[in-house]
Amino acid sequence: MQIKSPYYRVSVKAKINFNGKILLVKEDGKKWDLPGGGVEHYETIDEALKRELTEEIGVSDFIITSGPKVFKMIDRSANRPLIFIVYELKLDPTTKFHPSDNVEIGLFDPGKIQDTVSYSPGYSDYIRE
Repeated sequence: MQIKSPYYRVSVKAKINFNGKILLVKEDGKKWDLPGGGVEHYETIDEALKRELTEEIGVSDFIITSGPKVFKMIDRSANRPLIFIVYELKLDPTTKFHPSDNVEIGLFDPGKIQDTVSYSPGYSDYIRE
Protein backbone atom coordinates (compact mmCIF):
# COMPACT_ATOMS: atom_id res chain seq x y z
CA MET A 1 0.00 0.00 0.00
CA GLN A 2 1.33 3.41 -0.95
CA ILE A 3 0.62 6.25 1.45
CA LYS A 4 -0.95 9.31 -0.22
CA SER A 5 0.97 11.83 1.85
CA PRO A 6 4.23 11.64 3.79
CA TYR A 7 2.82 14.15 6.29
CA TYR A 8 0.95 13.20 9.43
CA ARG A 9 -2.48 14.59 10.23
CA VAL A 10 -2.29 15.53 13.91
CA SER A 11 -5.43 15.21 16.00
CA VAL A 12 -6.10 15.79 19.67
CA LYS A 13 -8.52 13.47 21.49
CA ALA A 14 -10.03 13.21 24.95
CA LYS A 15 -10.59 10.06 26.98
CA ILE A 16 -13.30 11.09 29.43
CA ASN A 17 -14.32 8.90 32.34
CA PHE A 18 -17.69 10.42 33.21
CA ASN A 19 -19.24 9.03 36.38
CA GLY A 20 -17.51 5.67 35.85
CA LYS A 21 -18.34 5.39 32.14
CA ILE A 22 -16.20 6.13 29.08
CA LEU A 23 -17.65 8.87 26.88
CA LEU A 24 -17.44 8.14 23.16
CA VAL A 25 -18.85 9.90 20.12
CA LYS A 26 -20.18 8.65 16.83
CA GLU A 27 -20.03 11.18 14.00
CA ASP A 28 -22.23 10.82 10.94
CA GLY A 29 -23.05 7.19 11.79
CA LYS A 30 -19.41 6.06 11.84
CA LYS A 31 -17.93 3.90 14.60
CA TRP A 32 -17.50 4.99 18.21
CA ASP A 33 -14.37 7.02 18.92
CA LEU A 34 -12.94 9.39 21.49
CA PRO A 35 -14.12 12.97 21.02
CA GLY A 36 -11.65 15.28 19.32
CA GLY A 37 -10.27 16.12 15.93
CA GLY A 38 -7.63 17.80 13.85
CA VAL A 39 -5.29 20.47 15.13
CA GLU A 40 -5.35 23.56 12.91
CA HIS A 41 -2.02 25.15 11.95
CA TYR A 42 -2.70 28.29 14.00
CA GLU A 43 -3.73 26.44 17.20
CA THR A 44 -1.94 25.11 20.22
CA ILE A 45 -2.82 21.57 21.30
CA ASP A 46 -4.79 22.96 24.27
CA GLU A 47 -6.76 25.33 22.03
CA ALA A 48 -7.58 22.51 19.62
CA LEU A 49 -8.74 20.24 22.45
CA LYS A 50 -11.05 22.91 23.85
CA ARG A 51 -12.42 23.79 20.38
CA GLU A 52 -13.07 20.16 19.44
CA LEU A 53 -14.82 19.34 22.71
CA THR A 54 -16.94 22.48 22.43
CA GLU A 55 -17.89 21.62 18.83
CA GLU A 56 -18.59 17.92 19.36
CA ILE A 57 -20.07 17.61 22.85
CA GLY A 58 -20.70 21.20 23.94
CA VAL A 59 -18.20 21.12 26.82
CA SER A 60 -15.42 23.64 27.38
CA ASP A 61 -14.69 23.19 31.10
CA PHE A 62 -12.54 20.20 32.00
CA ILE A 63 -9.49 19.16 33.97
CA ILE A 64 -6.66 17.23 32.32
CA THR A 65 -5.82 14.32 34.63
CA SER A 66 -3.31 12.43 32.48
CA GLY A 67 -1.46 12.61 29.21
CA PRO A 68 -0.54 13.12 26.63
CA LYS A 69 -0.50 9.62 25.24
CA VAL A 70 0.53 9.52 21.57
CA PHE A 71 -0.67 7.04 18.95
CA LYS A 72 0.92 6.85 15.50
CA MET A 73 -1.07 4.94 12.88
CA ILE A 74 -2.39 4.73 9.33
CA ASP A 75 -5.98 5.60 8.45
CA ARG A 76 -6.51 2.80 5.95
CA SER A 77 -9.78 4.24 4.61
CA ALA A 78 -8.08 7.50 3.59
CA ASN A 79 -4.61 5.96 3.18
CA ARG A 80 -2.88 8.63 5.25
CA PRO A 81 -0.71 8.68 8.37
CA LEU A 82 -2.19 9.96 11.62
CA ILE A 83 -0.92 11.03 15.01
CA PHE A 84 -3.42 11.17 17.87
CA ILE A 85 -2.48 13.09 21.00
CA VAL A 86 -4.81 11.85 23.76
CA TYR A 87 -5.46 13.39 27.15
CA GLU A 88 -7.52 11.87 29.94
CA LEU A 89 -10.01 14.37 31.30
CA LYS A 90 -12.27 14.85 34.27
CA LEU A 91 -15.58 16.70 34.03
CA ASP A 92 -17.88 17.98 36.72
CA PRO A 93 -20.28 15.08 37.45
CA THR A 94 -23.25 17.36 36.75
CA THR A 95 -22.02 18.35 33.28
CA LYS A 96 -24.72 18.53 30.62
CA PHE A 97 -23.72 17.66 27.06
CA HIS A 98 -24.83 19.58 23.99
CA PRO A 99 -23.62 17.58 20.99
CA SER A 100 -23.54 19.01 17.49
CA ASP A 101 -26.25 17.80 15.10
CA ASN A 102 -24.15 15.06 13.48
CA VAL A 103 -22.71 13.69 16.76
CA GLU A 104 -24.17 10.98 18.97
CA ILE A 105 -22.79 10.62 22.52
CA GLY A 106 -22.54 7.26 24.26
CA LEU A 107 -21.46 6.35 27.79
CA PHE A 108 -19.95 2.87 28.08
CA ASP A 109 -18.69 0.59 30.81
CA PRO A 110 -14.89 0.24 30.50
CA GLY A 111 -13.95 -3.14 29.05
CA LYS A 112 -17.36 -3.65 27.44
CA ILE A 113 -17.05 -1.26 24.51
CA GLN A 114 -17.70 -2.64 21.02
CA ASP A 115 -17.87 -1.17 17.50
CA THR A 116 -15.01 1.31 17.93
CA VAL A 117 -12.79 2.72 15.22
CA SER A 118 -9.94 0.43 14.27
CA TYR A 119 -7.02 2.62 13.23
CA SER A 120 -4.60 0.47 15.21
CA PRO A 121 -4.93 -2.32 17.78
CA GLY A 122 -3.19 -0.21 20.45
CA TYR A 123 -5.56 2.73 20.00
CA SER A 124 -8.67 0.53 19.89
CA ASP A 125 -7.56 -1.31 23.04
CA TYR A 126 -6.90 2.02 24.78
CA ILE A 127 -10.44 3.23 23.98
CA ARG A 128 -11.96 0.03 25.37
CA GLU A 129 -10.04 -0.11 28.68
